[in-house]
Amino acid sequence: MKRVVSKISKVYAQAIFESYQDAVLKDFGDVVRFMSDNDNELYNALVSPLLRKEQMVDMIRNIFKDRLGKEMFDCLMLIADKKRVKQVFEIYELYVNLIDEKDGFVCGEFRIPTRSSKEEETMVSDVVSSILGKKTKIDFIKDENMIAGFQGMAGDKFLDYSIRGHLKQLENELK
Repeated sequence: MKRVVSKISKVYAQAIFESYQDAVLKDFGDVVRFMSDNDNELYNALVSPLLRKEQMVDMIRNIFKDRLGKEMFDCLMLIADKKRVKQVFEIYELYVNLIDEKDGFVCGEFRIPTRSSKEEETMVSDVVSSILGKKTKIDFIKDENMIAGFQGMAGDKFLDYSIRGHLKQLENELK
């Protein structure tokens, strides 16, 4: 369930966070939104193997020079110069997670039954918050195979409070 992220993306995200904290969050979000507009048309053009590095750097400079603050523009130019544009979405996600951690949040992704209501999602968030002792930001995935309960990752913790999870735990204890 936990997605593998590249070490390079972690290094870039950490460097941006340590240098600017959350000062470039809006600009970085704008870059990601702009690149993902129109079915990732700009992103796909920038990472195309047909585009030479110099062309990619010039293209990014022309598009973003007047749209970003100096700090984010410099970061983006460094990312482009090192040919890491393919990782810009991952770097952004890791950067946002670092800001959330600084603010005392833990992010997670949990599977819940498809018939779950917003109130039940709030209850799951509250339960996870109390288990971890931190505020949470949780993305929910509705899963038709879930009978009841929830299962997923929050930070580096895997939590399984599903019926299936309890049955497997009971089965293991009885062996």
